[in-house]
Amino acid sequence: MKDKEKKGEIELKEVTKVALSEDVKGKKPHCFTLFTPKRDYMISTASSSDTNSWVQEVLNDLCLDCRGVFQRLVRILKTST
Repeated sequence: MKDKEKKGEIELKEVTKVALSEDVKGKKPHCFTLFTPKRDYMISTASSSDTNSWVQEVLNDLCLDCRGVFQRLVRILKTST
């Protein structure tokens, strides 16, 4: 399969939800959607294994970002008491 030209980037810090999805036209069987406040991005992969890997990586990245926010919040709470 020929690589397609890069169309842009999605800021993961803006992702509010990640979900496995189905292409309503049925042409792309392996999809997931990234939801952001501005728009939703449906992404297709070559296999269900690739889809699961992508979703796991996105969730891991979001979780790491959340941990950083949580740790900053804990530090703020500790210093305010």
